[in-house]
Amino acid sequence: MSSILLDQTNPVVQLCIRGVQAEMHDHIAVAQAAYQQAWAMRQTALDGCIAAHYCARHQPPMIMLEWNQLALEQARLVEQAAISDFLPSLYLNLAWSYEQTEQLALAVAHYRLCLASLVGLEASPYHTMIQESALTALQRLDR
Repeated sequence: MSSILLDQTNPVVQLCIRGVQAEMHDHIAVAQAAYQQAWAMRQTALDGCIAAHYCARHQPPMIMLEWNQLALEQARLVEQAAISDFLPSLYLNLAWSYEQTEQLALAVAHYRLCLASLVGLEASPYHTMIQESALTALQRLDR
């Protein structure tokens, strides 16, 4: 994953890390508050992408979809090199949101975009997890 995305000096990233830590202790409301604060503090499209990605967590399907769409919209405003490692996850989450809201053609399209966005990324556990998730979803949707 890009070091730009994982810049732990970035206040937005710090809040998202705190949110994930709260989730690990099953403090979902605390996590969501941290993610919302990260969204409110965003200064750049990259910040917005990261914050929206986390704001989507633990939301009802339609709200999750809106946040995942927003995360991808923000990502498209960021220099490709800075976001390329993160795109597969964004596409995967958006595909899942489309699937959960029964927009299956859009789900399939975004699972395929997820797989295509993996091309050129180095092999890693992240790469494998994203690839297997997208392939399993496409099989599940029989596409």
